[in-house]
Amino acid sequence: MLTVPEFVEQQRALGRRIHAHDGVFWEEAAPGYSRPAFVYLPFERGSARPALRHRWLGYSHQVPDAAQSNRTLPVMALERPALDGFGLASLPQKKRNRVRRALKHCEIRRIEELDPWLEQMRAINISQSERQALKAGAPVSVRRYVDEADDWRAQIRREFALAEREWWGAFVEGELLAYLRSYQVESVRIIQQTKAHTGAFAHNAVDGLNYAVLEHAAADPVCRRIIRGEALHASLNQYKEQFLFQVVELPYYTSRLWLQNLARRWLKR
Repeated sequence: MLTVPEFVEQQRALGRRIHAHDGVFWEEAAPGYSRPAFVYLPFERGSARPALRHRWLGYSHQVPDAAQSNRTLPVMALERPALDGFGLASLPQKKRNRVRRALKHCEIRRIEELDPWLEQMRAINISQSERQALKAGAPVSVRRYVDEADDWRAQIRREFALAEREWWGAFVEGELLAYLRSYQVESVRIIQQTKAHTGAFAHNAVDGLNYAVLEHAAADPVCRRIIRGEALHASLNQYKEQFLFQVVELPYYTSRLWLQNLARRWLKR
């Protein structure tokens, strides 16, 4: 588990622009616009703002309740009550069977060393990117893992070296077929990324990874909430719901919201 200051130092090491003001660490997400470096811990509206030079376009943060908000941030979240007693019996029957298959065919464990698996991770990323390119489009091009492979390797080495960042792998006959990245800041766990080779689906490897990480989180009483990205795509949301995640509308406050709405409308023209 990371404290917020520990998380901030890691983010700074990765090149994020972060400053402290009014007792909060703020990241300048765009010139003149800031948000907390760790966005999932709420605080009272008006109790803290970024430094003036980092908020001339505005700032935003999560607030404790809807009365203090002027918008919401929809995320896929799993709350502590659903984690208590979590196990195979918690899952829908079809998903339970797939997890059982995964646990039978795959070895699910933490990845403790990077070098033995780095090239297999690259192959996984290439496979996933090619698969996504045939559908809605890949968020990261295959070129990143091929033409820019050395730069990608250096990036992964930097990120793997960060303390308290968890890398979980699904192995079949000694081959890494899928991996999942996760970390926890205070009471909030983030499932950061899941990558799978096309060959992983025959073994339900991703289901096995998800189950193992949730089981691990359930055993940690400090963990009160798990966030698995924003609620963006219905099909992806449905998959997460099979692991008990639900759409949660986090109350959010954004200063100069009218200006941001105007900018969004202009960009859509």
